[in-house]
Formats: sequence, C-alpha cells, structure tokens
Amino acid sequence: MHKKNIVIAGVAGLVVLLGLVGVFATFGEGKREALPGVAKGSHPILEVIDARHSTREFTDAAIDRQALSEILWAAFGKNSGGKRTIPTARNKQDLNVYAITAEGAFLYDGLSNSLVLKSREDLRGLFVDSDGRQEFVRKAPLTLLFTGSDEANSPIHAGAAMQNVALLAVVRELGTVVRVNFEFTPVADALSLPAGEKIIASQVVGVPNR
Repeated sequence: MHKKNIVIAGVAGLVVLLGLVGVFATFGEGKREALPGVAKGSHPILEVIDARHSTREFTDAAIDRQALSEILWAAFGKNSGGKRTIPTARNKQDLNVYAITAEGAFLYDGLSNSLVLKSREDLRGLFVDSDGRQEFVRKAPLTLLFTGSDEANSPIHAGAAMQNVALLAVVRELGTVVRVNFEFTPVADALSLPAGEKIIASQVVGVPNR
C-alpha cells in the first residue's frame, strides 16, 4: 500500500476509535439510554409479536387437520430449505413434540410432516393441575407436549418451538398458553416414554372463549 494511503487509513481509524471512546466514556455504569420506539406498523412480524398473549379460556371447537399441520410444522417441522423451523444446538435436533387430542396422543414426525399414534386414549385430563384450578385443559382441543433427552439444550429448543406456535396462533386467531403445572410421571407412563426422554413443558392450543 502507498505510504500516503497508509497514513490516511491510520488517521481514519484513529478518528473512529476516538469517536467510540467518546461515546462509551459518556455511557457510565448504571446510566440509562432510551431506545427508539418500536415501529410496529413497519413490518407484520412486529405486529404479531406485539399481539402475542396467553389464553386460559377455550371453547371445545375442534382444530382441523390443516391448522394442526401448520401448528406442528411451526413447532418442529422442516422448512423449504430442508432445515428445521427452529434452531437446535449443534443441529442435534433433540426435541420431540406430541399432539394430545380427544382422538388420542400422537408423536409428530416433522421430517415427513406426519403423526405416529402413541395412544388411542384421550389423555388431556392428565394435564390438569393437581389443585384443579386449570380444568380448561380437559376441553381445549389440543395440548402439545415437548420432551427431549438433552438436559441442557432440549428446553431451549422447546422454548423456540413454543414461541413459533404462539406467534402462529395470533395469525390464526387461536389462543395458547404454556404450562408445566401438571404431574409429569402419569403422562410419561401413558406415552411409554423411554427413561432418557424427559418432559419439558406443555402448550395448550384452541379457539379462545371470547
């Protein structure tokens, strides 16, 4: 590089560095800086995030197969690029998603977008909390159950999946709520979960009782 250009580049770098030093020097520990307001109308995803909320009152209206397919795909399906719809640690994809309905319990195969029957019983009652304050799960048409064997990372995967479902619920005008207040052992026994597969959380989905 020409000596003159080196000098110019060095001066420019020094100016940028001094500028950054000046900015951070005025931003002391504990000092608060107001950020610009979120322009929710500037992009649809911002409006969807803004509308996300939990619902605990549902009708007994059924969820049709198209809606069920979209819900499960959003949770842990395969996108058009051949990847999962959520990120997973080291791409190990350690997550299982079960659909618990009046028709039975099904394991979702996201790679083929299909359901594998695990039980013909209606297991929704197993998700009622022990003190009986959340009886709505008996009537809500769908409970998703998230399980995994990676103690450190599977809960993170489940969190990403549940958020996808919550955002889709806004678009589809459905209600949803994440729950962990139920007895895990009876559910695991009913689904014959192997010893290494642990329950993480459940998510109820249905038509809100407005």
